[in-house]
Amino acid sequence: MPDIQTALTTALTQSRVREIPADWDETNSTKESTVKQLFQPSNNVTRETFNFVRDNPGHTAKQIKTHMVARGFNDSSVGSLLGQLVRSSMLELHMSSKTYRALTKEYTPIKISTLKLSRTLEKKAAKKAAQVPKPPNAVAGIATLNAPHTQATSRQPTTIRQVIESLNVKEAHELYRELKTLFG
Repeated sequence: MPDIQTALTTALTQSRVREIPADWDETNSTKESTVKQLFQPSNNVTRETFNFVRDNPGHTAKQIKTHMVARGFNDSSVGSLLGQLVRSSMLELHMSSKTYRALTKEYTPIKISTLKLSRTLEKKAAKKAAQVPKPPNAVAGIATLNAPHTQATSRQPTTIRQVIESLNVKEAHELYRELKTLFG
């Protein structure tokens, strides 16, 4: 059985590869200390959407989406980005005319923390606006069924006949059972 070096040399001579590629040679290779960019970004929909609104102020969301779809971007992505850019204060939405305009000259990447903070503040404001103050001693819903039975008159019954007449059927039946157990 041949040793490993002999076996590898034989395998290399019999294979189709006749020479060692140059990039395997350590003496000829130059090692770069910086990481080069492996691809050129070609689909920056956020930057393109911002630039379009900046260059064409006064368009509605529908018009912006139409132009961006014609450029090859996704309709829902553009709509979502318009909202994000408004929340991050890069775009402004005029509520009366539903048109957009840029508030800054250049696009800067959207910070996720800024979006989360603005969403949290929006939710808190909406929740606060939606809360309706309740009257202090209001009884509502199922609690109404469990509310103590009150009479229209403020007088307390003084005779046994008045006590019996003030009871509802359930209370009268409970009274009957209690009296039956006491007196047999």
